[in-house]
Amino acid sequence: MTLSLWNLLHDGTIAKIAAPRHDTRLLIIEIEYLRHMFSKNGNAIIVQLDRCDIFEYQNFTDEEWTQELLTIATYEPEILSATQNQNNILTIRCVAGLVQTRYQSFTLTLDNGYPITIENLKNAHQRYWEAFGNKNTVME
Repeated sequence: MTLSLWNLLHDGTIAKIAAPRHDTRLLIIEIEYLRHMFSKNGNAIIVQLDRCDIFEYQNFTDEEWTQELLTIATYEPEILSATQNQNNILTIRCVAGLVQTRYQSFTLTLDNGYPITIENLKNAHQRYWEAFGNKNTVME
């Protein structure tokens, strides 16, 4: 598990979730601004969580935890940041709730099927925010 992944996906929306195997979660994260740093063809990054034994969501409104993936996806959690506790449970703070998960590893793929690494994602994130800062400096 890595905190940096989820902090890089800040402002991304968990649009779809699937469980192709009992211990795998496949998340489609819609994050157009970051996705477009790779190519304009697409708007999402796919995160596959392997050996995932916890994946649940608590909406701040009803405060109930759910593990039902279709229900979680209907909330469209928008990622803000992440923390990790001593039991390696990752808490992903979202705009309207919390995701808790624990997994052993992850892979990243663009929505066009092209695999990327966490380093690719970090570089794209850095390039985006540098360009964003330069654009705002010019506008001042």
